[in-house]
Amino acid sequence: MTGLLDLPVELLYEVQLHALSPSLPQVNRHLHIVFSSSPPSFKTQYILRHVSDCTCLLVTIALRFPICSEHVLDIVLPSQTPSKDNRPELPRRLFRNLAPRELPYSEDDPPLPLLRFLFTDPRVPAPDANSHLGYALARAVHAEFIPLIRLLLARGASPRNKSGLAVMIAIRKKKLALVKLLVEREETDELGRPQRNAKKRKMGDRVEITPEMLKTAVKAKARDITEYFMQEKGCIPDIQTLNLLMR
Repeated sequence: MTGLLDLPVELLYEVQLHALSPSLPQVNRHLHIVFSSSPPSFKTQYILRHVSDCTCLLVTIALRFPICSEHVLDIVLPSQTPSKDNRPELPRRLFRNLAPRELPYSEDDPPLPLLRFLFTDPRVPAPDANSHLGYALARAVHAEFIPLIRLLLARGASPRNKSGLAVMIAIRKKKLALVKLLVEREETDELGRPQRNAKKRKMGDRVEITPEMLKTAVKAKARDITEYFMQEKGCIPDIQTLNLLMR
């Protein structure tokens, strides 16, 4: 008697395209391997069965699927240039597992390749780098993923979101260079790479340093950040912070 596991791979693909079941690949190891190693063409068909023809919604919804890569998107996207009125949303799943590690993150680490595709392909409306109130930037700072931080800032991510949460995270890490990267603007290309030979221009800060940020630096005993806030950014401590400084 022939069962589901005896079917050829091609028929299993057809079954899944009719079922559209997120659980089927998790039934057992064999099915997980079959669907994990499926070609981009199958993954594209699976995603397209879930989305509308609107390019903005197409990209936003497609990105929610873990099987969505730049190769899949390249097939999914229509050929015409889309309207810029509606911007796709960057899903939390792309950044949720980012964490500090011993080796520095590189330009090739996920989700950078996919993000570079999204921000530079003319068929995609520029995604909202502040999706979910700056979740991507906050997670990137937590992980100290410098190339990702630079890309997000270059594409409009704001350290002001959620009362300067990204800056607060950098302060608690006691990393002055990370704080400066978030606060001070610099000349970069569209992917956030510094322009080494560009003439230095005076550019306004991305975020204003608040007494609460200064207090956080004092409590963290980050002396270099404290001095930077007070001496270079002119942040005036409140009474509580003054008391902490005098201890």
